[in-house]
Amino acid sequence: MYAEKAVRARLLADLEVFGLVGSRIYPVVIPQASTYPAIAYQRISGVHEQSQDGLSGLEHPRIQVSCYGNEYAEGQRLAEAVKLAMIPQRSGESSGFPYSAGNVEVQGVALEDDADLFELTEGEGAPRQIGVALDFEVWATETTN
Repeated sequence: MYAEKAVRARLLADLEVFGLVGSRIYPVVIPQASTYPAIAYQRISGVHEQSQDGLSGLEHPRIQVSCYGNEYAEGQRLAEAVKLAMIPQRSGESSGFPYSAGNVEVQGVALEDDADLFELTEGEGAPRQIGVALDFEVWATETTN
């Protein structure tokens, strides 16, 4: 379960994403008193590669990155920045793979799915969460340093 660490590190290191959310990148749930825009990430499913010798250390889980804003357009803008951070697509830019985040090496990332989000939080006058969910397949290996 180390691919999540690499995803968070990649998003924090991206200047555009950091400019929009700062360090408001949370595992699973955004704290209730948080400011928006913000990001929540979570493992949706995981596949661990193995051979006759056992687990290889290579995994390729599906990681969902949920991009929330105060308005739908803000969530969309954040989602676009996250896509570009996770899968570099700018003209003349290298693929950026493999890359390391601590003791995790990421060999590749693929955008598998996206969907709009809308959630009401509980309580009178409570904020709503609106945005875009992005599902990435992340190929990663934990290294021993």
